[in-house]
Amino acid sequence: MAIEQRVDLGAATELDVFSESYIAWPFTMFGDDDNVYVFGRMNDPDGLGDPSHIIYTDDAGATFSLLEGSWSLDSCGAFYSFGMFMVAIRKTGNRAKVYLWNGSSFDFQSTATLNAGTKVKGMALDHRDVTVVLCSEKADSIMVVLSPYPYTTWYDITSNHQITNGVFAVQIL
Repeated sequence: MAIEQRVDLGAATELDVFSESYIAWPFTMFGDDDNVYVFGRMNDPDGLGDPSHIIYTDDAGATFSLLEGSWSLDSCGAFYSFGMFMVAIRKTGNRAKVYLWNGSSFDFQSTATLNAGTKVKGMALDHRDVTVVLCSEKADSIMVVLSPYPYTTWYDITSNHQITNGVFAVQIL
């Protein structure tokens, strides 16, 4: 293996990463090496500004564009895209807020009925009908919720987890 491209995502201390005050996660569709999204909360990645929450490259990292940078101290906790359909989860306090890409910016849709944010793999998108499933990063009576498009109505599908930790990943089969 060889490094093909290296991009500066901005300064962050170990404490910044552990507390997720500055954190970066990659997202790309399987088999598509050129189109890469990076989300979280970054400190002036590739000179795009501090903070930057979602950035994108369509040339394998040679250049990046800023898609979202207005969420201040909040972060993008989870992200999914196929084609131009993009869903971003904004972690703000103890809430997960759902945003949709409108072609030029992310529009707020609703706040999920979780009492916590969502981790990086805590969102799944059903490709059949674009239903979103979210997991709570903290233990609570409501741990897993779903919402059909356009993500304004939420349904608790928690079942009986009986755990003392949050749910950090979900997969739709």
